Parts: sequence; C-alpha cells; structure tokens
Amino acid sequence: MNQFLLKYVSTITLCLFASIIIGQEKKQYNGPLKIGPYSGNAKYQYIVTNGDSIYDGPFLFQRSNLETLLKEQDSSFLIRGNFSSSMANGPWQFQFGEFTSESKSEVVDFEYRILVSGTQEKSSGRFNNGVPDGEWMFTIQEIENSEVVNTTFNSKITFEDGVPQQNFQIENDSSALVGRLLRNGLAHDEWTSYGTDILVDSENWFFEEGLLTRINIENDAIKQEIPVFKTNHSNYRTIPLDNRFLKLLEIKLESNSLNQGHIGELISDNLLQYERVNSILIQLGSASFTPNMKVRVPYFALDSLQNKSLKNILSNYESSSNMALTILNNSHLNIVKRKDKEAAFLYDVVQKIKEEYLNPLETYIDLYKDSIVPYLDNERITQRLWPNGNPKKDVLIKLNETERTFELSNKDDFDFTGVNLKAVEHITDYAKTSLTQILESLDPKMSDDVQMQSLQELEKDLINLNNLLGQRVDSLSGSLSDPYKTSLKKLVGLADKNLSAYATISNPSEKLTYGESLKTCLTEISSLSTSIASLPEKRMEIENLYTDDIWNPFMATVMEEEVKKHIVEAYTEILIPYFIESITDTLNCDQIEPLNNQIIFTNNRMVDLREMDTRKLERKLRRERRPEEVLKLLHQQVTSKNK
Repeated sequence: MNQFLLKYVSTITLCLFASIIIGQEKKQYNGPLKIGPYSGNAKYQYIVTNGDSIYDGPFLFQRSNLETLLKEQDSSFLIRGNFSSSMANGPWQFQFGEFTSESKSEVVDFEYRILVSGTQEKSSGRFNNGVPDGEWMFTIQEIENSEVVNTTFNSKITFEDGVPQQNFQIENDSSALVGRLLRNGLAHDEWTSYGTDILVDSENWFFEEGLLTRINIENDAIKQEIPVFKTNHSNYRTIPLDNRFLKLLEIKLESNSLNQGHIGELISDNLLQYERVNSILIQLGSASFTPNMKVRVPYFALDSLQNKSLKNILSNYESSSNMALTILNNSHLNIVKRKDKEAAFLYDVVQKIKEEYLNPLETYIDLYKDSIVPYLDNERITQRLWPNGNPKKDVLIKLNETERTFELSNKDDFDFTGVNLKAVEHITDYAKTSLTQILESLDPKMSDDVQMQSLQELEKDLINLNNLLGQRVDSLSGSLSDPYKTSLKKLVGLADKNLSAYATISNPSEKLTYGESLKTCLTEISSLSTSIASLPEKRMEIENLYTDDIWNPFMATVMEEEVKKHIVEAYTEILIPYFIESITDTLNCDQIEPLNNQIIFTNNRMVDLREMDTRKLERKLRRERRPEEVLKLLHQQVTSKNK
C-alpha cells in the first residue's frame, strides 16, 4: 500500500513539474519594437507567466538605415545584453549614433564600407540581477570619416552589487574629475577637477564621510576657499548625489558667484548618460540604473504647522499664477486696456503682483516639489526670496504721469512682517485674494462668448504683430542715426494709434472688418520698417556701385571716381531724405504699401541704371529737386546701354 502511494505521489509530482516546464517554455521574438523614442528591430527570448511576457535570455535591439544615411542623417542605435527573469544580467552594451556621409566608400576584404562622420555614444558594463557590478564605462566620441577624432566625454565607475566603490573618473573636453567613494557609496576625501589644457585651473570638493565641508577653487585670477555644510549640525540625512543635491548646493552657494563650477557640471553630465540607459531598462522591466553615489546633508525637520504652510503656499502660488497668466495673456484685454483706464490699471497691477510676489517664489516652489525644502534652513526664508525686503501690500502703479495704488480693503488681515514660512503664506494668500478680486472685475472685459471667438483669434494675431514690430524696431535701431530712429518710432506709434482706434469700436462685425484691415496694415508697417532700416546699407551699396577705379597717369596710381553723379545725388540727397520724412504722425495705413513699394523700386532701379545710357536722364536730374518729379524721371524707360 505504501509503495502504491509513493508511486502515485511521484507520478503527480512529475506531472506538475512537467506542466510547469511546459508553461515556462522559452519563446523567441524577432521583429519590430518600440521603446520610448527608439524604434527598431529586436530579437530576444521570453517566457509567459500568468499572462505576462518576461524577458529571459539574450536581447538585441538595433536600428540603422543606409538609405537615410546617404540622403541626409541617420540616427542609429544598438542595445545588446542578457536578461534573467526580466532583470538585466551579465554584460551589456549600449550604442547611439548620429551620422552623416559624403557617400565616400572604401573596399575592405571584398566589402564596400561607407565612411561616416558624426557623434557616437557608447556605454558598457555588467549587471548582476539588475544592478551594476564591476566597471561601467560611458564615452562620447566625435567621428570624422569613420575615425575617432575627439572624445568629448568619458566616465569610469566601479560598482559592487549596485554600490559605487573606490576611485572614479569623469571628464569632458575641457575638464576632468577624479574622486573617491566609500564602500557604502558615500562621497569621501578630496574630489579634484582640473582643466584638461590648463593644469593650474583646479577645483576641489572636500567630503567627510559624505558631508561636503568646503570647496577650494584656484585659477590664474583667484584662489578661494568656500565653506559649505557645517559638521556640528544636530541632524543629517543621506541622499543621492544627483541633480537635486546640485540644486541644493546652488541655493547654498547662491551668494558666491563661483557656485559649484566644473565638478557640478561633470556630475550632471554623467547623470544624463546614466539616465538615458536607465530610461530603456526601466521600460524593459529591469531595476533602476543610476550612479548611486551618496552624500550627507543637514536636515531641518518641519513641524506640522510648517508643512501646512508649505501646502498652502503651493496652493496659493499655483492659483495665483494661473489667474495672472489668464489675465496677462488675454488678447481681448490687451486691446481693451488701450482705451479703458480701469482695465489698464488692473492689468498693470497684475503684472506687478506677478513680478514682485510670484516670480521670486518660482525656484522655491520647484525645490518644494522636488522635496528639497527639508534640507534648507527656512528660519529666514523671506530674506532669501526677497533680499530687498518683503513686497508691499499697496501696489503702486504709474499711468501717464499719474500714480494710483491698489490694495485690499482687509489688508490688515495679512501679516507680512515675519521672515518665516508663515509670512510667505500670508504673502501668497494676499496675492491670491488680490488676483481673484481683479479677475472678477475684469471678467466682463475678457469675454469668451462664442460670437467673439473669431475676434479673439484676430486679436491674438494683432497683439503678436504689434509686439514683433516693437521688437524688430528695437533690434534695428541700434546702429542707426537719429533720423532713421525717429521714423521707426513713428511707425510703432502708427501701429499703436490704429490699435487704440480698434479698441474703441463696440460693434463686433465692424470690429472684425476693421481688425482684418489692421492686420494687413501691421504686416505692411513691419515691411516698411525693414526697408527704412536697410536704407543706410543700400546707400553704401549704391555709392560703391557707381564708383569706378580709374588709372591716373600723372599720379601713376589707381584712383576711385564717382560716375553718374547726378543720379547718385538724386538718390542720396533727395530720395532717401524724402522716404524718411514721409513717415509722419499723419501717415495712414493706405499710404504704407505705396511708400514701401517706392523704396523697393528705387533701390532696384538704381542698380539697373548703372548699366544704362542715362545721359538724357542726368541732364533732367541736374535741374530737378522735387522728390515726386525725381521719382517720375526714374520710372521713365531707358533702353540703350552705355558701359
């Protein structure tokens, strides 16, 4: 009986084991695959467990396109490794390239090889059950005609069971970093960065079991020691040496213009390379892959009231920012405020609240979202956010030489006097309450009615065109003389005057009709501004065109002589001043395009006349000083040539 039971149990066990083996049988895949931004062909093994596909075995994922390479540029990649139950295991290689080819080729062992140029990024190392183990190397190289001409980045870090160990090295094309890590991954001892070309240019970070105590910087101009974190703080936390730590260090050293220098840049570059590989492995189901270096930093525990204040600050800031952008980016309001003094006043109040209340908080809010705030000393936080003093409750606005103040009727309910988080909470609460009240006042002037949609789209275009015109005039005016600057300013004034006229129209259909013509007008004003600004350069080109090199036998030298002087003088002394002076305060949209066409025609006509027989024209121009008549003479047909 016992033997029968033993045989029965053995049979059941074998059947169960066989069913498991059959269920775990490896399958092969060979075909297209997409991982994040990478699309290519993949070949790998996998098993199916509980309906999930698990990578298990060799893995190959690659892409390259010869046709694309020969036509323009090819982005290639190769990812090769091995999985064990979905965990990266054994040796892995990652290779990314951006290449072009000049269709050059060579024959090697009966094979044609295309020579390529571009950039290649490579990384390689080993994993042990999903974590790096052994030396990992990252390189970025510049390639010319299939030869490495420069290495712009190189990183070597040794891991033991996922923890970085011993000495490491990171370098780019301008500086190099060597440092040391303890067996637990903590930064330790002296980390040194030096310029690869200038050995005296160095930077040193000094760690004591993960705590960065000081930074020494030395170059030709300066030698400085910068204290960082104190060793006698009551509480410390161990955190990754990542971009969050670099941001914390930046805040800590914000009063020092040298900041963290080359070492921070090299660490950030290295993190970027690891993140590229990590983004691929994570989507394949493997463990997170990071340099995993650690540091210790002072920790400032936040009590329940401080945490509550931080949450309120974030909520107030986000609500206030959204309301401010809603008001400031409303195209209809941008038009209305040109004629509505109340709208203009409230618009400027919102702009000032954004600049003085909200903008200084942007970096701090980012730190809060990145969970960095507990590592900052928040005792005197307002002094860091508003170094020139906390913002005032009464917002002073100057409008057309007059002053007006905005303030809440219950302003005494908000206490700005502190330097702690509670004061910041009151400041953001005041901003939120103010913007809520302003938004309610402006809402009727910011209509989103369906009938106004076409007008709103048009008004966005009008504001964009007007802003671009102002930017264009500012950029063009830099090297111009006063007459040209004055003309360009008048063109900006003409645009503003027409926008103000548009703002006074209340009937939507009339507004749309006028707005469409104004859009054309603003485009033409922009073209005219370009033509006016180019006149000095055109004048120089014309004068050079009408200057010949003449051999002077008496002086035995080549001399410059101006030809067709009456034509050149008519252009430089009569027409150019006429074009500039035509831009007056009374100029209207109907006159813009004809004036611009006159300038363009005249510039082209002057080039044509250089090669024509113009003796008759010159005789007439000798006696004519009226710009309109000069333009008529230039329009007359001249046929024969006189070189």
